[in-house]
Amino acid sequence: MYKRRTLEKRLRALESQHRFEPDIITLTDGSQRKIFGSSDYRLSLLSAALGAGGLTPAQVADLDLIRRAVTIRGPSEGLFELARAIADSPDE
Repeated sequence: MYKRRTLEKRLRALESQHRFEPDIITLTDGSQRKIFGSSDYRLSLLSAALGAGGLTPAQVADLDLIRRAVTIRGPSEGLFELARAIADSPDE
């Protein structure tokens, strides 16, 4: 039981750290932008790339940054690479 509580405590600490660590987007001109947000917000960007409607202006701007990125570094880089690939794929 003690080990389980310790593990749960560590997982909560990692989740809270992940939530506040930004993803760093590097653009073609070498400038960098940061995307902050909870994991739910970051997942909403993937949903937006899949065509979900009802985007906020902040989501539209962040999705545009992801589309224009040369590199993405941070806790959600894999998720954002997937969103970029989906957003750049041709419509069928």
